[in-house]
Amino acid sequence: MEIHRFYFNDGNLSPGKILELPPGETHHLSHVLRVRPGTIVHIFNGSGGEVEAVVMSAEKNGVFVRITKPADTTDRVMEPALSVELALPLLKSDKLETVLRMATELGAAGFCLYHSNRSIPKPDPAGFEKKRTRWEKIILDSVRISGRRFLPPLHEPCFLERLLEQRAAAGPVILAWEGEGYPHLTNLLSSLAPLSEEIKRLCLVTGPEGGFPREEVEQAENRGVYVCSLGPRILRAETAPIAALAAIMNYSGEM
Repeated sequence: MEIHRFYFNDGNLSPGKILELPPGETHHLSHVLRVRPGTIVHIFNGSGGEVEAVVMSAEKNGVFVRITKPADTTDRVMEPALSVELALPLLKSDKLETVLRMATELGAAGFCLYHSNRSIPKPDPAGFEKKRTRWEKIILDSVRISGRRFLPPLHEPCFLERLLEQRAAAGPVILAWEGEGYPHLTNLLSSLAPLSEEIKRLCLVTGPEGGFPREEVEQAENRGVYVCSLGPRILRAETAPIAALAAIMNYSGEM
C-alpha cells in the first residue's frame, strides 16, 4: 500500500509529538488525497528526517498527526553521492518551472539563478520574491513524489560573474556551451576524477535562451571553470540542464 508523504519543517520529529500540518499540506491531505483519520502517513522535514505518523483529525481548517516512530525508508534510494548544484538563467516562468520540477526529481542538490548578457527576463528582485513561493512549492512537490528526504534550496538570483566566482571556490564548475572544440560532458567528467571517489560536489551551469556569448565563456575559463559540449545538436535552454544532469547522474551510477 502506498504511504503518502507530507512536509513539516521541524528538526525535532520525535515519537509522540503532535503536529498541525501547514495549510498547503492540509489541503493536499484532506482535499486532494482525502486521507481519513487513522491513516498512516510519513512526515519529512526536508533536512533528512522522516517519520511515520497517524492522522488524528483531518478537518478543512486543520490536520493533526501524531508521530509514532522513525519511518522505514530502506526501500528508497537516498540522496545522490555526488551533489550537483544547477546554475540556471532566469528563464520565462513556465520553462523554469519545468526545469525545477524535473531536476529535483533527478536529484539536483540545489538551484542558483543568475542574470547574464542574454537573459531574456531582466533583474527584478521584487518579481523574484513574488514567484519564489510558487517555485519552492514546485520543488517541494517534486521532493515528495520522488521520495527524496532533502529539500534543494533555491538561491536568490545574482549576476553570472558573481555566481562563478562563488561556486569556483567551493568545487568544480562545469559550463555547457554549444561552441566547437570542447570535450563532451562525459569525457570531461572522466578527465576530472573518479566521481565516486574524489569529487563529492560540482556546479553545472547552463545557458539562457540566447546562449552564452564567447566573451562570457572565455571569462568563465579564466576563473577556472570547465567548459563542455552537450553534443552536436543545439538544445533549448530548458532542455540542456535536464539532459546534462541526467548524463551526470548516469555517469556517477545514480541512474
